[in-house]
Amino acid sequence: MTTSDDLPDDAWPRGRHAADPSRSLPSGPPQDPARSPYDPPQVPATPPSGAAEPASWMPQASRGAPQLSDEAYERAFAEIERAAAGWEPPSRAHLRVVGPPASPYGDPRGWSVPPAKPRRRGGWLVLVLVVVLTIVVLDRGLGTDRLSPTLDVPRAQWLGDPRAVGGDAPRPGEGEQRERILPAVTTTQSGPYATLSDGATWSPCRTIRVVIDPTNAPVGFEGWVGQVLAEASSLSGLSIVLEGTTDERVSFDREPYQPSRYGERWAPAIIGWASDAEIPELVGNVAGLGGAQQLTRGNQTGYVTGGVALDVELLRAARQRGEPAYVGVLRHEVGHLLGLGHVDEPAALMYGGANSVSTWGPGEVEGLAALGAGRCTPRL
Repeated sequence: MTTSDDLPDDAWPRGRHAADPSRSLPSGPPQDPARSPYDPPQVPATPPSGAAEPASWMPQASRGAPQLSDEAYERAFAEIERAAAGWEPPSRAHLRVVGPPASPYGDPRGWSVPPAKPRRRGGWLVLVLVVVLTIVVLDRGLGTDRLSPTLDVPRAQWLGDPRAVGGDAPRPGEGEQRERILPAVTTTQSGPYATLSDGATWSPCRTIRVVIDPTNAPVGFEGWVGQVLAEASSLSGLSIVLEGTTDERVSFDREPYQPSRYGERWAPAIIGWASDAEIPELVGNVAGLGGAQQLTRGNQTGYVTGGVALDVELLRAARQRGEPAYVGVLRHEVGHLLGLGHVDEPAALMYGGANSVSTWGPGEVEGLAALGAGRCTPRL
């Protein structure tokens, strides 16, 4: 058997025929169904008798083969390229890459969904800073002059001495207990404080009763009043009870004894809202007023009633330290109601000028404890 190595050099085609250029070139080797198109064609070792010797791809000068012109070569190449362009080996069909089914939204490699916008780093930080600054501004309040009560005048100037000198008064000692109702308060805190009176205090043996005038009061006002009164009771050791609302209008020119409205007792202290048209002392930057009315009988002097008025302008003020702006003013005025006066310390709740302090300080703690340690007054 003769192998391909035994064949003469001109037995295999090399790309260009040296045959008659007028002949058409084959489009490809003959296909044998039993063979792969990639197997090399079987070429007989020797041509059959009578057959022409296979033409070589290169001109053989020694054999006298005719030389092809450049035009013939170009026509031959064009024929081969046209044949190769439309032919694909059938055995390679399984290698074709089949893409995903067509998407109803368009080309799966180019969805019609708009591209995502690039994330802006730092945008969340700007938002956090805006929120924090807003909270700080609201917490500190706007316009601190409107948040500071500035007036401290003895309430006797408005309430006057009680008109009860005969039968127009409750029975002496009405509601008075034999002993103090709550234990006296002791504290180690110390700070500046002042009192409205040199000798008057609330009796620790009698409950201080308070009512609210609901006129112009905001939502939640009664709850805040109850909280502030509870704080004052804890710091002073005085029994303070919020009875609810009343139909009486807040005023510092009220009757201290109103049996038709409150029964046979001293009228409870009143807390409410008013304008400077109703209470002239609220004019200007005065945010609130507060105090107590004292009575002297024999050798006993003490407070029997009182009141707190908040300026309605406070309703438009921003929150302060997480609370409505009026709560700090309410603490200040309740301090007056229990007998505290103004001090010259700007960092104190009971400072007489403009500030934004809204909580009890060491001076108020010491002062309330001292005011709650007074004597019982069974004659009042």
